[in-house]
Amino acid sequence: MRNIGKNGVALGAIIAVAGWSGVAQAQAADPAPVTDSADAPGDIVVTAQKRVERLIDVPVSVTAIDATDLTRQNLTQLRDYFDRVPGLSYTGGGGFTTVALRGITTGRGANPTVSTTVDDTPFGSSSFAGYGDRLTPDLDPSNLERVEVLRGPQGTLYGANNLGGLIKYVTATPDPSRTRAAFEFGGQSIAHGDDGAFARGSVNLPIVADRVAVRVNGFYRQDPGFIDNTLSRVDDANSGRVWGGRVALFARPVDALTITVQALTQDLSGTDAPTVFLAGNGSSPFGRWAAPLSARPVPYAVRNRLYQGRIAWDLGGVELASITGYGESRYNTPTDSTDRFAGVLTRFGYPGRRAILSNTINTDKWTQEVRLASQPGGTIDWLVGGFYTDEDTVALQSLDALAGGDSANLYAGNIPSTFRDLAAFGTLTWHFTPAFDVQFGGRVAENRQVYRQALSGPLNGGTTANVQRFRETAATWLVSPRWRIGRDLTAYARIASGYRPGGPNTNLPSLPPSFDSDRTTNYELGLKGLTPDRRIGFDVSLFWIDWTNVQLSGNDPTSGYLFYTNGSRARSRGAEASVDLRPWDGGTVAVTGAYTDAALTRDLPAGRTAALFGTEGDRLPYSARWAGSVAADQDVALGNDVTGFIGGTAVYNGRRIAEFQARAGVPRVVLPSYATLDLRGGVRSGPLAFTVFARNVTDRRGRLGAAYRTAATPASGTTISVITPRTIGLSVGYSY
Repeated sequence: MRNIGKNGVALGAIIAVAGWSGVAQAQAADPAPVTDSADAPGDIVVTAQKRVERLIDVPVSVTAIDATDLTRQNLTQLRDYFDRVPGLSYTGGGGFTTVALRGITTGRGANPTVSTTVDDTPFGSSSFAGYGDRLTPDLDPSNLERVEVLRGPQGTLYGANNLGGLIKYVTATPDPSRTRAAFEFGGQSIAHGDDGAFARGSVNLPIVADRVAVRVNGFYRQDPGFIDNTLSRVDDANSGRVWGGRVALFARPVDALTITVQALTQDLSGTDAPTVFLAGNGSSPFGRWAAPLSARPVPYAVRNRLYQGRIAWDLGGVELASITGYGESRYNTPTDSTDRFAGVLTRFGYPGRRAILSNTINTDKWTQEVRLASQPGGTIDWLVGGFYTDEDTVALQSLDALAGGDSANLYAGNIPSTFRDLAAFGTLTWHFTPAFDVQFGGRVAENRQVYRQALSGPLNGGTTANVQRFRETAATWLVSPRWRIGRDLTAYARIASGYRPGGPNTNLPSLPPSFDSDRTTNYELGLKGLTPDRRIGFDVSLFWIDWTNVQLSGNDPTSGYLFYTNGSRARSRGAEASVDLRPWDGGTVAVTGAYTDAALTRDLPAGRTAALFGTEGDRLPYSARWAGSVAADQDVALGNDVTGFIGGTAVYNGRRIAEFQARAGVPRVVLPSYATLDLRGGVRSGPLAFTVFARNVTDRRGRLGAAYRTAATPASGTTISVITPRTIGLSVGYSY
């Protein structure tokens, strides 16, 4: 951390809030009654280090988001609640979501820099071939117990693609001690757009008291559109639907053994993306909530399936855990890629037509993890494990030049690929004194990839087929001293590394046959604590991340084919903070914020294989220097078992700069800062709850992402993805 002082970085944190972290209820390893009171919040328990630990004891910067609070605040999509997580940025739309932590990203189109797990099972593709960076799972809160967001590389325990951090969905475990059920129905209306509805429900049933239970939940959500497509003349074109559910079975045949199996499904479908058009002078020639998206609706469909089995066996001082997972990911959409292929259309005699690139991505992924962990309490705590993944992806692509009802095929591709990863990992914590310990960890992994291409069409120069192979070995590590100043006060330092696999490249003579892995090293100081009366909790961290051999994606200027290369270095430095308060009975206030300074420390490589253009000092995409939110909630007893509640959340996202440009001399798009305000209120009476809510009350058109659009319309300009306009809704819930 000496570099931070040497460079005089102004580290700080602004006030912002998540509204949940300081008041989340305690979670237990096995289902157990949760106790809490208005005077003293219970300990937040997480599994960030693959052990059940109090959040305050974990030497990692973690935000824990309780799923109950998400549903109470009607935050049911990624974009609804991720802007309340310090250091997290996201872009997307039309089925795509790309997430970055601590500013570690070069934009879309590469391998992911943030990975996603569901109960320690990696979810989604590990490679660019399966759109791993763009198909971030968006799980409904009805499936979940909480969401854990781990900031900084997590390569030792979680493997590849954790350059910036990890998102960990923790599903709700069936409870064999009692019957529970919860149902919610509601609707919402969007300004400048359409109306929508949602429903969700869950039932927990003990089968054998304290031994066996099943939990079933399902949900449906109709997301109304609000963008008018001026080309297809369809209003509210970007509507969508999400539905799915989960079935889980928990069994404890003997006290030392637990078995959990589950099946989870979620489907997402819709048309078009939430984007507007800005002309070169910054005006909105088609309207503030309109854009020339496509001449016809562009549908998309995403289907996710996950089947998982987990066994935990206490062997007497040592716990054996086995986690087996099988996941299916299906993605299908045509994309208007006229800007990318404008030169290709002209060269093949189709000027003025639209280039429609259709993609179907099918990924099947097996994972197996086995680990042994010592019981805590000795001089040395340890954990060792092995991991294997077997991933198969088939990408089907076609490029067509469209003009009215006429279509000409320029390219077709059948691209199957495989990704195999085998790893061994472990951590050891040496307790030098009851108050001071040091954690050491390491992981060694080997991945093998095979990339096959069967291509045809005029753009490809006929029919070709080739096979490319790639193999590499990578090591990651961590060192983390921790000082427990008191039971509820912990200081720590952490040095940890992460890596993102390389892989085979597009088969073009002008391009290298493969690209290499890139790596991050994170230096971090943190302090977590609670006041003696447990009314105030806080979590502060300072970090510096070095990023080397940065992976970049680009398009070959002749063919338009996507390729990958390495080059440049970057760093991210900053601070994150959260403060959670219970200043009076029934009241909660939560404050979080982040300062992030992420930039190139070396020019991006130039020449024939230049993927993107950037120079030393340029900021990395989509990372705001300042971001945060403030939330407050108040419960008021109204008598006769009736409680009223009211709350609000204000969110601020600072100025950001969009992706590096693929054309020299073209300035990057600036995304102005914006702030939003959410309000909520209602009453609870016994098992019933009635809630009204309003999101983005001031109807701000916050900008999330941008891409230049020059060939699709006469006016040169930019397509901008935007947040949802003002939304007003209500819901009725029943739980027991």
